[in-house]
Amino acid sequence: MKSILSFILIIVLVVSCTNENSEQNLIYNSKIDINKKLLLIDSIKINYTKENIIGQIGASTFKWKNYVLFTDVINKQIVAFSSKFKFIKKIGREGKGPGEYIYSPFPIFSTEKTDDSLYLFSPKLRKINIYDSKLNYIESKNLDSKVIYQLVPALKSNNNFIFSAVYPYSVMKTEYYKKYKSLIILDEKCKFSEEVLKWDKIYYNKKILGFLGTNTNTLLTWGNKKKWYALQSGSFYINELDEKYNIIKTFGRKPIFYKPIPKKVDPVKTQSSFKSFVEYKTNVTDFVKIDFDRLNNNIFVQYVNITPDQIYKKNIFAGKWFLQIYNKEHDVIYDSQIKGVFLFVDKGKIYVLEQETPKFSLIKIYKLNNL
Repeated sequence: MKSILSFILIIVLVVSCTNENSEQNLIYNSKIDINKKLLLIDSIKINYTKENIIGQIGASTFKWKNYVLFTDVINKQIVAFSSKFKFIKKIGREGKGPGEYIYSPFPIFSTEKTDDSLYLFSPKLRKINIYDSKLNYIESKNLDSKVIYQLVPALKSNNNFIFSAVYPYSVMKTEYYKKYKSLIILDEKCKFSEEVLKWDKIYYNKKILGFLGTNTNTLLTWGNKKKWYALQSGSFYINELDEKYNIIKTFGRKPIFYKPIPKKVDPVKTQSSFKSFVEYKTNVTDFVKIDFDRLNNNIFVQYVNITPDQIYKKNIFAGKWFLQIYNKEHDVIYDSQIKGVFLFVDKGKIYVLEQETPKFSLIKIYKLNNL
């Protein structure tokens, strides 16, 4: 009997070590090989009229088919332009009815090239609004109400939806991250199917729960061949996954201008007042967006070091915005401050919002060039 138990114990240890080694092999500490710079190739000035005015352009602005879709965070809608920046129409408005939003809508990016439907969702209303290829409203679907959906874009894979979501109670406990995963899968009827992607180990650190409590978003984007990427906002590691939600590789490198997380953060104090929240928020780095360039297989990560004026005066240009770019080997080829807010990359062209006034917006277009 003892020999049998000993044999079982050995098998368990071997399997455990194998799994641990397998997980370690999936982790790649990206190299820094800064060999690119941004080269300005064009400028687009959008002069506002009563018809096309945008209250404030949001970071979740995106390119879809032959449209550039600006999220308007003031008017809770999408303002659609052609790929040549000619105004087309406005989508949605503030409200709780069909095709309406409480906050500006967030896109759900589909992996299917044949999918001619545009999916926008309202996290607070737990609702998806669906539009046809000409941006006409078709119908709405209610999302499963078990979770709170985060204010970041989502993905659609075949008939399933991938959302960054958390359960509706405090996440200021390490047990939370051990018990739940960071992404929610919904089926074609928008009902809960499963959880995927464990939280990064940083989320188990009790000393920085004040930081982690406001960094529970997972940023998502599609890659090539139905691969997709997920960046948990409390970590600088990016997960590459397949369409069956298996991790292919985890990679990343701490950004050059990353602010180290304070060694001691009181979770209660950071949330006790708006002033204390601002003090804490302006001493950490936030990840804002992840995007993929299908032309060059580059992965773009936007991060920001927030300043008090950015919060108090609601001036997004007061913050220090940075762009970190990985090549197809998952090494960093660019990491620098940019003048403005990165909007999206399309066919090698990098769109940056440089200026925004009540009368116009100025967008600069860049491409990567060798140093």
